Amino acid sequence: MEDSVGRDVLILDFDGVVTKLDVDWARVREEASRLVGFRIDSLVGFLGDRFGTREFEIVDGLLKGYEMNAALSARPYDDVRAVLESFGGRAYIATMQSSEPVRAFLERHGLAALVREVVGREMFGRKEDQIKYIIGREAGARRFIFVDDSRAHVENCRRLGLNVTCVLLRRSAGEGLADAIRGLRRFSEQRPIVDWEAPRRRGEERPSRSRARPRGRHGPASRGWSRFPPAIPGESAGGGHSGEGIRTR
Repeated sequence: MEDSVGRDVLILDFDGVVTKLDVDWARVREEASRLVGFRIDSLVGFLGDRFGTREFEIVDGLLKGYEMNAALSARPYDDVRAVLESFGGRAYIATMQSSEPVRAFLERHGLAALVREVVGREMFGRKEDQIKYIIGREAGARRFIFVDDSRAHVENCRRLGLNVTCVLLRRSAGEGLADAIRGLRRFSEQRPIVDWEAPRRRGEERPSRSRARPRGRHGPASRGWSRFPPAIPGESAGGGHSGEGIRTR
């Protein structure tokens, strides 16, 4: 994959965007609640709030087993490979799953070389912190395109105030990945990066806040989109459900 300076960077959710994991998340949530000794109403909320704690480690191990088993039988959605091959910039996966089963899935289906890095919950317990980490890695990028099937994650992404275009993908409504992002290269508006606090990995001290310099536009958009048809007029996001892979209910 080419250098990302002046290009777009694609950030994809995993479960619900790249594939569909066959996991009964409500049942897993109840099992996790028994293990930690208190009721977990939302696995996503629990992982963010308890990140770096003993309770997090216990639930992380439970979830990883279910995710690994589900990843062995899961298949990528039909449009994933075409989008990754046609994008023309770097691609990441940001997921509330463990990165180990995700990497195993990518290797199994020949997609690993198309993804620069999988950023899972063991690195950061919140999706917005995963996005911030990727932005820090790709400081020269023109823009970041984030695609998720969780309305909550998309709304949090929009509130970051960064040069990120956030897209809600509704596979259950028949939407495809290419359809969701094919017109984005036309967008010319760039929102400047504002103050934000760098996310912590487990065991790291929280760094001091510093002001990032605003970004402008950096050259032409990626040329890797020629196989996609013109965009359908309308909004790029709407509808959807409240959880990503690890469901909130």
